[in-house]
Amino acid sequence: MPDTDPNKTVFISYRRAASWAYAKLIFDHLHKQKYDVFMDIESLGAGNFGEIIFNQIAARAHFLIILAPSTIERFNEPDDWLRREIEEAFRLQRNIVPILVSEFSFSQASQYLTGQLSKLKDLNSLKVPYEHFDDAMKRLRKQFLNQRILGSVQLSSPAEQAEVERRIEAVAVQPAPTEKELNAEEYYNRAYSAYENGDYDLAIEASSAAIKLKPDFAAAYNWRGSSHDKKGDYEAASIDYTSAISHHPNDFQYRFERANIFFAAGNLKSAYSTYSITLGLVTILAATYLHRAMVFKALNEFDKMRFDIKHAGEMVHLANGLLICVSVTNKQLGSTNPFKEMLKELIGADAQYSNPEWLEAEFKLPKSLVEEARKLIANIQADG
Repeated sequence: MPDTDPNKTVFISYRRAASWAYAKLIFDHLHKQKYDVFMDIESLGAGNFGEIIFNQIAARAHFLIILAPSTIERFNEPDDWLRREIEEAFRLQRNIVPILVSEFSFSQASQYLTGQLSKLKDLNSLKVPYEHFDDAMKRLRKQFLNQRILGSVQLSSPAEQAEVERRIEAVAVQPAPTEKELNAEEYYNRAYSAYENGDYDLAIEASSAAIKLKPDFAAAYNWRGSSHDKKGDYEAASIDYTSAISHHPNDFQYRFERANIFFAAGNLKSAYSTYSITLGLVTILAATYLHRAMVFKALNEFDKMRFDIKHAGEMVHLANGLLICVSVTNKQLGSTNPFKEMLKELIGADAQYSNPEWLEAEFKLPKSLVEEARKLIANIQADG
């Protein structure tokens, strides 16, 4: 059993595609050293995810945030879960330790480190190169985890503790990451950095190396697909997005991006089909979240209710973007637009959806679709 000393309690925060292998290595090391370590490996929508995550940040003195180049990918989104974890750790005055892997650089990440996250660069951070992992872990224990915290540690409730122990055990029994998995993450982060710097050839090369080492690496297929898209190779991009979906079928963003590729390539029938299928799946998921939220309300479990309502809202937002894409594609195919009244209501309720530039940035739409959306929105507005 882990040590019950509150000062030997640790929460590991990480982005899965970016640094799962490093997070698991650190978990295993600290677990063997009798630290009580929490690291979640379950999906975002699994059970009462949000409640458990925040409660475990409160229940632990130390908060390790694993920072790799691609960790910052969604930090500019206020509702990004990793961002929210870090903000909660600051609010609770935890001993926050940035763990830098895969050549992470604060200077290159500065535009994403806004608000509370801007404080990360001012903290003492620890570089963890794989070749010197054991030495880095000694420094972590002796130097970084000896710090006392200002906020109080709030123990888990007896009702939650069993679930927490189950999740900790689920991580503990996972096999240790292989060198191939670690190298795959290194290449994946190089691909991200290259893509962000506009070097799409290098991004394709690094993504391909990651995929060779880890053939089921959905996120690497996605970056390679995005890089092919930027180079105008829509066929290669479509193949990669399809591979990403096959390995991660519940990621609607991959499906959305594949539909965008079909549209950009002029394959309107495939675009319409893919947009429509994705819209149907997202709508069902939104309804599922809402129905479960009502169940939680009846049970007086209001934190879980709010969690599901939030995710229902995210699915509705994505569905609205897809509705515009379906309508545009349907019009391009020469069919009567059956969604005209729905689009009128959407534009009337939220003027952002009538702004083509906002649509392009928000949903990463191809420019050819944005121009057709501009015409469609103008016609709807002209009709009153």
